Amino acid sequence: MKTIQKHFINVAEKSQVLNLKKGYRVVRSEYNPNNSTVNIWVEIPLMADIPNLKREFIVKRTNEVVPNDYTYVSTTVDKARGQSYHIFEAPALEAEKYAEWAA
Repeated sequence: MKTIQKHFINVAEKSQVLNLKKGYRVVRSEYNPNNSTVNIWVEIPLMADIPNLKREFIVKRTNEVVPNDYTYVSTTVDKARGQSYHIFEAPALEAEKYAEWAA
């Protein structure tokens, strides 16, 4: 079984760390002008034996620089201002990379 969870990423923050189940998948993003956040909906498996992973996400505007090893996730638009926000995922921490490999 699986479900969809909603998470908030503050546009003004440097990054946001989320605890997600291994096998997660971002399925939608949307800009929320009421509180200047990007909402993401994440599909996650519900099996209890699936480990949690800490994942870091950043939000960048068009033409802002992103490190090469970050992975593009989604884009959303503030329609009132015509501003686009692009969501990227940082690479897994070295300790988590090892834990995923060993599992």
